[in-house]
Amino acid sequence: MNEKRKRFITAAATTIGFHVLLVVLLALISLRVSKDKPFDEDGIPVMLGEVADAAGLDTGGLPVAAGAEEADAASEADASDAPAAAEEAVESPREAARAADPAAPKAVTKPAATTSEAQIAQEKERSIAAEKAAQARQEQIRREAAARQAQAEAEARKRAAEEAQRKAAEEAERKRLAEEAAAKKRAEEKARADAAAAAASHSMAGAFGQGGSAGNSGYTRGEGAQGAPTGNSNTGATSGTGGIGSAQARVGSRTVTSLPKPDYPDKTAEGVVVVNIVVNSDGQVTSATIRSATTTSAALRNAALAAARKSRFSAGSNNSESGTITYSFKLR
Repeated sequence: MNEKRKRFITAAATTIGFHVLLVVLLALISLRVSKDKPFDEDGIPVMLGEVADAAGLDTGGLPVAAGAEEADAASEADASDAPAAAEEAVESPREAARAADPAAPKAVTKPAATTSEAQIAQEKERSIAAEKAAQARQEQIRREAAARQAQAEAEARKRAAEEAQRKAAEEAERKRLAEEAAAKKRAEEKARADAAAAAASHSMAGAFGQGGSAGNSGYTRGEGAQGAPTGNSNTGATSGTGGIGSAQARVGSRTVTSLPKPDYPDKTAEGVVVVNIVVNSDGQVTSATIRSATTTSAALRNAALAAARKSRFSAGSNNSESGTITYSFKLR
């Protein structure tokens, strides 16, 4: 603001100084011209009388000879009045013309001083007019600068108000999003806690397949023989078919709603197969891949994948939530 005011004062002082210098220069030029200009008298000089440039001797209407005699007499009379004639000869031709012709109009002579004073008065008036014009221009510049400054201040206030409104709106939106995020986090934590409790209570273990048996006991390690529970013999078959195992499924905060039993196609193999699954928002398995396995049996692996694809879980907001299902295959 101070810088703008300094520039304005500097510009105004420069303009005023330039106009004053211009007025002084014009006044000096006018005075110089008025001094150098010679005074011109008004009127037209007329040459009359007995001079070389006139029309000759005035004979008064007499013949030339008689006029000559009278002229000689007049010349003798004029010789005695030479001093007076010398003084009269000093008169200007215009005065001589007026003496010869009294009816001729008299020329009006204006004093040189009067003309110079008129020019000075005119220059002074022009100087005053130029000064007034400069003052009017400076006043207009000042008013325009004040108007621009007022407009700039109004725009600055408007921008400040808009910026304050924008920041207030952003702060309100930020608080709203933070509250929503906190509420969502609390809901997710509660859902995970509920799911963990439900998973603990719904842990499933049991047989996934049981085939027909030639005997009623399976293979076992250790000494002795295992026979029918109701038998009394100490010998029995040492091999059987079928198997038992357990499974655990975990998909985020989802709960298991259906976990089908896999087939047990390979009666000679056992092991643990871990399957990676992806569940959509409806609880359906959209992808199933082998994560790890302790068995090399392709039949058991494929049986685990088929069972995993048929599994169902509770619905959720995430349309692509990952989890695992662990299948344990064990021979009897």
